[in-house]
Amino acid sequence: MGVVVSSRIDLQSDGLHFDLPELQAGGVLLGRDLRATLSAGQLHWVRGGNGVGKSTLLRTLAGGVCGQCHLLKFPFGLRLEMTVAQHMNASLAALGQSSALVEALLQQVGLLDWAEERIQTLSSGQQARLALAVLSAADKKVWLLDEPLNALDQDGLQMLGALVSDHVRRGGVVVLASHQSIGEMFGKTGAIEPVVWMFEKGRLNGGEATAAASPAESSRPAQAMSFRLALLSCWRREWLLLKANPQQLGWMALFHWMVISFFGLAVLKSDSPFALAVVWVSAILAVLLTAKDWFSEDHRTGWLSFLQHTSAVGTDKYWLARCASGVVTQSASTMPVVLMAGLQFALPVGQVFWLELALLCGIFAMTPLLGLVSLMVMMTRGGAILVYLLALPVLVPVLIFGLECSQAAALGRSPWAAFAVLLCLAGLSFMVAPPVARRLIAMIQE
Repeated sequence: MGVVVSSRIDLQSDGLHFDLPELQAGGVLLGRDLRATLSAGQLHWVRGGNGVGKSTLLRTLAGGVCGQCHLLKFPFGLRLEMTVAQHMNASLAALGQSSALVEALLQQVGLLDWAEERIQTLSSGQQARLALAVLSAADKKVWLLDEPLNALDQDGLQMLGALVSDHVRRGGVVVLASHQSIGEMFGKTGAIEPVVWMFEKGRLNGGEATAAASPAESSRPAQAMSFRLALLSCWRREWLLLKANPQQLGWMALFHWMVISFFGLAVLKSDSPFALAVVWVSAILAVLLTAKDWFSEDHRTGWLSFLQHTSAVGTDKYWLARCASGVVTQSASTMPVVLMAGLQFALPVGQVFWLELALLCGIFAMTPLLGLVSLMVMMTRGGAILVYLLALPVLVPVLIFGLECSQAAALGRSPWAAFAVLLCLAGLSFMVAPPVARRLIAMIQE
């Protein structure tokens, strides 16, 4: 029986050491026995053709030193509906930096006049410069730059060269993967002699002629932000995205109202138990159908990668803030529709009150469960229906106790017992789900 050798990635004071028996992406073997020491105080240039595994190598290294590196990769975590200043504020908050730096950083990359413009109005080169502004604010020992030369003009290249030179002189580790020449980054003066590594045929060769590394400060693990500050920074970003996409509220409310109205027209009479069941099933469907998109855009743009590898926030706090935003969005969409349903089905005022209260608590209980479902949908890459079918039984207790709470008063029973169960389900879900979500996000990034 053979001995299984595990991967090893260590960040020490003298540099980044790694030993990878295998490098895979999507089940495809890209390399074997990749090992090297990327010395501090130097620029390491990883060369190779398209598809050989340069990006996978950088992503693997980033996963080994989470919180102590900055992975720069298109599309840079940019959400096009946000403004330049909003993105900078959100990024600095995630890095634990002061928002007072925004103006100086944008001035440095030539985007100060674009601060209040939406990112979607920027050219690809300007978006790359915005990413450089965030890079310069990241106080991380290791910079992993994945094809950073793309879209940058001559001035942008020299900005990148200046940032790299400064970071190297301060004892940082810079790993730049590109098939393009990096000479234009430094111009004719102040050039840094890179350590060249060739990644070809599954092997990483080069680096033997490396000069002695300059003195480097000892690496320190990234200090996590306080729970309150981390959650607040994530919530502010979610609020900005909600203001930029107010149609989220409208579409969910429209779906909820259409389902209730169609069932009401079909029955043609007031039937209180049936009406309550329709409202609850409609609400669950409305929330369930939107859940698959909660995290997909942040994953596509690389914001999840930024939080996992670079920020001091932590993906579990981001997940909590995203779910809290979901509770607000869903409640704001469904509560007005419930009032309309009460009028349509001629429900007593007291019953409408308990229906509103129970549904609000039910949304609070469903959201963390659907937050996990959303992540699992992303892992299946198109298997949303299967995941939904597996998730529906988990939502049945919410439906049962929600209906009991909604109609208990009309049946002469106390609704408080069912309401207490809903609260317990909500509290338990929010306590248990965050570590599971953190692990799922890590698996998605892998």
